[in-house]
Amino acid sequence: MTITEVSAVGSRGFEIIDTFLVPPHGLGNGGQYPPDPDDAGPTWEAWEKRIPAEGTTIQPGEEWWLVVGLRAETRHAAVERFQVDYQDAAGTKYRYRTRVSHFLRPDCEGSLAEWRAER
Repeated sequence: MTITEVSAVGSRGFEIIDTFLVPPHGLGNGGQYPPDPDDAGPTWEAWEKRIPAEGTTIQPGEEWWLVVGLRAETRHAAVERFQVDYQDAAGTKYRYRTRVSHFLRPDCEGSLAEWRAER
C-alpha cells in the first residue's frame, strides 16, 4: 500500500508541519517535535530512521508508526482525528481515521469539559 495523504480532521488552531513514518516503539504521542538530538535513547534513533509518510509504499508485514508534527496557531487548539488516505497496488483507494485526538490548553488551565465548552 502507498500512503497518498495525511490530513487533520476537525482541526481548530493546529497546522500539520510534516508527517513521517518511524520504526515502532521510538516516538510516543505528545512528544517533542522534532525530538531533542541530545536524547540518546530510542526516540532519537527512531527519528534518524524516519521516512516521509506521503508517497511511501509499505510492504505486507512491515510495521511503522505515524508521526504527525503539529504547530499550534491558537492558545486553545484541537484536532479530532488524523486521516490517512492510501491505495493498494491495483489502485484501489482506502481511508483510515485514527482514534487519537489532541487538545492544547495553556498551562493546563481548567478542565477538559470547560475547554470544550469554550469552543
